[in-house]
Amino acid sequence: MNKTIFLFALAVLSACQTPQKTPLYQSDAFSVYPAKVSQGMHEARVISPTQIQSNYQSPANATFPRLVTFKCSINEKDNELPPGKDHWVLIGDEHESPVIVFGAPVPPQPPKPATFCPSITNTLFGSI
Repeated sequence: MNKTIFLFALAVLSACQTPQKTPLYQSDAFSVYPAKVSQGMHEARVISPTQIQSNYQSPANATFPRLVTFKCSINEKDNELPPGKDHWVLIGDEHESPVIVFGAPVPPQPPKPATFCPSITNTLFGSI
């Protein structure tokens, strides 16, 4: 019994040590590996327990507006700001937004820019 457990543990550890070249699942559409998913030339890789890196570029990216408006809410109610008042972020080349304070007055919204969101070639998703 102990020999079986030892061999199983050794197999699991060795599988964790070497990168697996064969997919866990593969179809005509995509392939799933232990630390990545690939679909054609697109790939999403696990960087850490809280980060995923992707090279996917949506064709719709060219038409996303740079001015994003939003409102925070509690319990799905429109209860943060008065009607017609929304937070906004103007997306440029920076990689983080200013801190948005719940319920704080918002500065006047800038005019809608004529340009669209910049294309990001290497996107890193993560949590705080």
